[in-house]
Amino acid sequence: MHVRTLPNVDIDYLDAVLLDGAGRMRLLGAASLREYPHDHLLVWAQKRGRYGFPTRELIARLKTLIGSKRVIEIGAGMGDLGFHLGITMTDSYIQTSPEMQLLYHTMGAKPIEPPPDVERLDAAAAVRKYKPEVVLASWVTQLYQPGDEGPPKVGSSIYGVDEFDVLEHCKMYICIGNRDVHGDKRILQRPHVELQGEPGLVSRGFDQSKNLIYVWET
Repeated sequence: MHVRTLPNVDIDYLDAVLLDGAGRMRLLGAASLREYPHDHLLVWAQKRGRYGFPTRELIARLKTLIGSKRVIEIGAGMGDLGFHLGITMTDSYIQTSPEMQLLYHTMGAKPIEPPPDVERLDAAAAVRKYKPEVVLASWVTQLYQPGDEGPPKVGSSIYGVDEFDVLEHCKMYICIGNRDVHGDKRILQRPHVELQGEPGLVSRGFDQSKNLIYVWET
C-alpha cells in the first residue's frame, strides 16, 4: 500500500462544485471531476468524509449490473451513491461513536456522519432485514481476524464487514474499491470478476488506475 502525505491546500472552493444545497454530492461526469487537481480531490474527500465520487458513468454502470434485482447498499456513509441510484441505504454509524470521532480527528480526517435517509443497520442486520438479491458496497473494510496485524499486515477492522456472511445472503455482491487499498480482502479467494479501467471510477485512492469494481455472484 502506498503512503503519501496530502498537501496543505485550500479545498473549500470545491464545495460549490461537488455539493448541492442539501450537502449531497452532485452527479457529475468523470471528465468534469478530472478537470480539478487530483490532490485537491483527495484532500477534499478526506475533509468531507468521502471515499469515492459518484459519477454519471458509474451510476449508469451500476444500474446495468443491478438490472431489476432488489438491491441495498451497506456501509453507505454519506449516502451519495445510493441516493443517485435511488436504493435503500444502510450504515452501521460506527464512525459517529466518540472513540471513532476522536481517532479520525487525530488523523486530520472527517468521520462519516450519515444523513437521516441512511438507515442505522450494520451489514449483517441489513441483509437479514431486506433479503436483497444484490448488495452494493463502496470502500468497505473487511472484518478483522486474529493475525491481521501481520506480518504481513492485512487491512481490516474490528468494526469491519463480514463479507462472506454478506455473500451468503444475496445473489450478487458488488464492491467498489482500489487494488492498493482492498487487494488483500479475504473474499477475493472466492470466484469473482474484477472490472478495472471503468471510465466512471474516481476515488480518494492515490493511484486512480487501480480503482475497480469487484463482483461476486452465487
